[in-house]
Amino acid sequence: MTAEERLIAIFEEKVGLNPRNKVARGKFTASFFLRCLSAVGFTHLHLGYA
Repeated sequence: MTAEERLIAIFEEKVGLNPRNKVARGKFTASFFLRCLSAVGFTHLHLGYA
């Protein structure tokens, strides 16, 4: 299963939305962004200058 397929499956299952529409509009929440990162396999996100 590709990252795109995982992402679509996650959003269709939880909220009935196609993530392509959100990305195409260019407006999405931080929560959506974090779910996208999770779908493509990110496990750590470093924020800051430390």
